[in-house]
Amino acid sequence: MTTIPEKGKTIKKSAYAYQKATLGDVVIASGTTKIGECAFEWNESLTSVKIPASVAEIQSDAFSKCTNLSSVEIEAGSKLKVIPYTCFKGCENLGSVVLPEGIETISEYAFKECPSLKSISIPSSVVEIGYAAFWGCKSLGPIIWGPRNILVACPFGEGKLEIPVGAKVIASRLFESNKTITEVVIPEGVEEIEDHAFWSMKNLVKVVLPSTIKKIGESAFSYNEKLAEINVPAGAEVDESAFEECPLLGK
Repeated sequence: MTTIPEKGKTIKKSAYAYQKATLGDVVIASGTTKIGECAFEWNESLTSVKIPASVAEIQSDAFSKCTNLSSVEIEAGSKLKVIPYTCFKGCENLGSVVLPEGIETISEYAFKECPSLKSISIPSSVVEIGYAAFWGCKSLGPIIWGPRNILVACPFGEGKLEIPVGAKVIASRLFESNKTITEVVIPEGVEEIEDHAFWSMKNLVKVVLPSTIKKIGESAFSYNEKLAEINVPAGAEVDESAFEECPLLGK
C-alpha cells in the first residue's frame, strides 16, 4: 500500500508526476485537497486508488491510461463535485468505481475506453453526465439516468444490439465509431436519439426504430457507409444531417 503525498495538501500538476513510480494500491492521504492534471497518467503499476473526502478537486487526465488500475473508491462525505474530462480515459482494466453522494457532474469522456468497467455507482446528486462519458464501456450497464430516462451506458458485443426497455432518450455519441455492431433494435418507448448517437459505425447495416420516435438529432446516423435499412416513423422530427454520407440508403 502506498500513501500519497507524503507532504502537503496538493498533488500538483506536473509532467506526469507519478508516471514512472512503482505504486500498486494507493491511498491518497487524508487532508489532500487537490489532484492535479495528468498526475498519474500512463502509470502502469497503479492497481487501485482510494480518494479521501478531503479532495475537492481532481483535474483532467489525472488517472488516464493507467492500464492496470482495477478499482477506484471515493470516500463518503466527499467534497468533490466533478469527475473531470478524460479523468479515467483508457483505464483498460478498471472494473469498479464507487462514487459517493455529493458528486454533481460526470464530465465528457470521463470513463472513455474503459472496456472492463462493469460496476459504477451513480449517486442521486448527479445532475449532469457529459456526452460520451462512458464511450467504449462495452461491459457496463445499461444505465438509464435522470428525469428524461436517458440511456447513457449500454453493454454491447458483436452483431445485434438490442437497446434495453425503459429508456426514452439515447444519449449523444453513445455508440459513435463502433466497429462491432451490425444491427440495432430500439424498443417502443424511446422518443429521442441525440446528436451523433450512432455516428460512423463502420459495420452497421440495419436499424429498427419504434413508432414512438419523435426526434432524431444532428448526425445521429451519419457516415454509416454500410447502413442499408432503417424505418423512420411518420411525423418524426429528423435533423437534415441525420443520415449524411449513408450512400446505401434510398437505393
